[in-house]
Amino acid sequence: MELGKGSLKAGARYFGNNTQRVIHWGCSNVANKILVVEEERELRGFYQTELEEDGYRVNTAPGGREALSRLSDESFDLVVLDLELSDVDGLGCLQSIVDLNQNVKVVLTADDATCKQDFHTWLADAFLVKSPDLCELKKTIDTLLHSKGH
Repeated sequence: MELGKGSLKAGARYFGNNTQRVIHWGCSNVANKILVVEEERELRGFYQTELEEDGYRVNTAPGGREALSRLSDESFDLVVLDLELSDVDGLGCLQSIVDLNQNVKVVLTADDATCKQDFHTWLADAFLVKSPDLCELKKTIDTLLHSKGH
């Protein structure tokens, strides 16, 4: 079934012959580029799929070294960074990300909240405990990307 302009559902936008879902939490995400840094392949893919469905352009990196390389070559609006990386120290990676681009927003993720007590995590814009429910992550991303000043 082909959609026309009159048959759009909430959360969709009409682009000629193509319909693309670009609305989430009331804002357009088309221009926002996100880098997901996560060692677990399945989780990395899950984040990518879910965020792309919300209209974000998503790149992924399985570790900190690759993430820093990509951040040196490309511009991103936001980074979702797993603190528990095996190739580099997560907090050191956070510091390097901020050093490379002070304007990029960073959402730290971890399996539990114990590392949130380290004051180095304050360099990030947000800290979340990993969850299979991505509502909190999506809300946080939307808030960071669509707040005044960004």
